[in-house]
Amino acid sequence: MKNSGTTGSMQQRRPAFTITPIAAACAALLLAGGAHAQQTPSDQVVPSVVVTGIRGSIETSIAAKKNAEGITEVVTAEDIGKLPDVSIAESLARLPGLAGQRVAGRAQVIAIRGMSPDFAGTLLNGREQVTTGDNRGVEFDQFPSELIYSATVYKTPDAALIGQGLSGTIDMRVVRPLDLRGRKVALNARAERNSNGTMNEGTSADGMRLSASFVDQFADNTIGVALGFAHLDSPGQDQTYKAWGFETTDNVCTQNPDWGCSPTSGIPAGVTYQNGFEASAQSRSQKRDGVMGVFEFKPNRNFHSTVDVYYSKFKKEETMRGLMGSLAGNWGGIPGSVFSNVGTTPVGNGQLVTSADVRLSNLVVRNDLNTRDDTLKALGWNTSVKLADKWRAIADLSYSNAERHENVIESYAGIDGTTNFKLRLPTGPGFPSLVPDRSYSDPASVRLTDPQGWGHDGLWKR
Repeated sequence: MKNSGTTGSMQQRRPAFTITPIAAACAALLLAGGAHAQQTPSDQVVPSVVVTGIRGSIETSIAAKKNAEGITEVVTAEDIGKLPDVSIAESLARLPGLAGQRVAGRAQVIAIRGMSPDFAGTLLNGREQVTTGDNRGVEFDQFPSELIYSATVYKTPDAALIGQGLSGTIDMRVVRPLDLRGRKVALNARAERNSNGTMNEGTSADGMRLSASFVDQFADNTIGVALGFAHLDSPGQDQTYKAWGFETTDNVCTQNPDWGCSPTSGIPAGVTYQNGFEASAQSRSQKRDGVMGVFEFKPNRNFHSTVDVYYSKFKKEETMRGLMGSLAGNWGGIPGSVFSNVGTTPVGNGQLVTSADVRLSNLVVRNDLNTRDDTLKALGWNTSVKLADKWRAIADLSYSNAERHENVIESYAGIDGTTNFKLRLPTGPGFPSLVPDRSYSDPASVRLTDPQGWGHDGLWKR
């Protein structure tokens, strides 16, 4: 490039740097700080600040995903006993590509990428686990989140894994005490209360969660010990209403000619009505105790041995009491219902019965009692010895056992004669109202029977 300016024009240029009052003040501060730093003795220890918490947990999970050879998802506790969920199932359900299936209000099994839960393999500390379920899918509500330190979901195959699943593999890990520094103690206590109160006699609306964890190192960090305990006592109180379906008096017998039915009386032709219902109150009790223990020994970098044990006992009890009945016409020799004082409301292109006085003779009292007692045990011992520069011998022994005792009881009962009740069916939010004129809580009137001709008055499965 060729300069075409003259000497005179060059002399008129502004200086490249100008000193302003603000710049002068900043320079003075920097010089003062430098002078102070020069006066600091070289042997003085400068304190460091270490920030831990949820940010550290997220950074650990991201680093594990970056370093993995395949596609993984990772959840890591920020500290021992710090995963807030009731079980590890709820923690896993928040990961991308995973979905939790809820049973009795709790996440239980995990589906990976939309496939059935029994297509997934489950490991505890790298070892395959049996399940208390009916298939290969592990029921993760057996594992308290307070006792699990991390979980890795492998979405692609890995030759180092045992018992891999078709949809993926979930590897849960407990804490390794030698990976931490210093003694750590975690105590957690939580209380809960169901807003529905107590729905059935002999049940509770109050629950709690308690957990305690301890980690320490001994003998110059060559021996590590970790212990953990978690207790869950969680109630469930639900009100349930089920509509069996809706139909009109014009087509019920046309659709079911073999039933020997006759239309419900008292309802105008072409009007839609509800043909059956179930109304029930359910109470649940879920109690779980989990215990975890780890012993780790690493005297030098050439030898490493770890023993870990896990035990979980989960007791569930469900009580259900309710009424159910058919509002349809006469079929199978059972007299049909009779409607009177019918009130209708326009819904869609037709009319829906939203209020009526109903008389029927087949109202059913149903009582259920379901109990389940699950026990899960796991034991593992891993030892690694370095033989040479490129050779290492690893021995791993494991034991896993699951046991389930389940009891299902159903009973059906009724009252001789007919029952009159008032039916109110909302077209918006809310439960329908059914008010009978007879007491179905009187044991002198209610007896075991088969009110609707189903062929049995009870069921018992063990």
